[in-house]
Amino acid sequence: MIRACTLTELPAWTQFLNEAFQYGANEGSYAVDFAPLFEEDSLKNSRLYIEDGKILSSATVYPVEMQIRSGEKYKIGIIGAVATAEAARGRGLSTAVLQSVEDVAKKLKLSALVLWSDQLEFYSKFGFHAFGNQQVHALGAYTVNNPVLGKRAAGWRLPSVEKLYGLHAQKNIRDQKYWNALLKVRSCEKWSWISPEGEVLAYVGLGRGKDMHNVIHEWAGNALALKALVADLCSERVDLLWLTSSLLTDPIRDSLNAPPILNSHLALLKNLDVESTIQEQELWFWGLDSL
Repeated sequence: MIRACTLTELPAWTQFLNEAFQYGANEGSYAVDFAPLFEEDSLKNSRLYIEDGKILSSATVYPVEMQIRSGEKYKIGIIGAVATAEAARGRGLSTAVLQSVEDVAKKLKLSALVLWSDQLEFYSKFGFHAFGNQQVHALGAYTVNNPVLGKRAAGWRLPSVEKLYGLHAQKNIRDQKYWNALLKVRSCEKWSWISPEGEVLAYVGLGRGKDMHNVIHEWAGNALALKALVADLCSERVDLLWLTSSLLTDPIRDSLNAPPILNSHLALLKNLDVESTIQEQELWFWGLDSL
């Protein structure tokens, strides 16, 4: 049986995902690291394969509206929580669940599906292909001369951070409900650079879940203040990484001398609307949007 997760089944689904993604007892929870997927209103877009009362496979789709540099917007579904119990693999359960999730996406009239995976050969069988660009830089002992006056502060102050995020030309259009869900992601460190007058000049998101450890994956604000914030973090931690793209205007990348340690495709994409003119090479998903 394939159907959506109910609110009462959410603890069982969380446990299933924690086991599938190997979350230890002291490593938090997949459902917290990817909080927007598990909001009550989001559960209707999930699909579980249930047999004899047990969850054997799952996936879900999270609809978003993406904007590219030209200002064009596209409705896209981000796929997450893709997992199958080890003992149930090889039975085609993932195929059935992904097809059911795609049916949900088509009913929502989404233009494309996006997922993050390095298993291109496997997902190409479902019509996915690599797209976009991502680069990762080692920051090391990153420093700046004459940094903007201010100080580093823990946390994000909404709506100031929302305003800075909104200045990006390439972004997911986040509503207040989505912002509130993102603030629940405890594995993401949230830092800001505050002026002497108390104004938020820049912010970053650092770390998230098990695959973005030590990665600064979201950032926005005044270029000099952003450099000051990153330099202040690097003064304490020399193992930090910087996630960016060749498609982004990025003051940090432009001030680094070494080439990226990773330069690859961004994610996997499947077009659903054959008439769509989606410019997929310009799509960019900030770290907390890569559900």
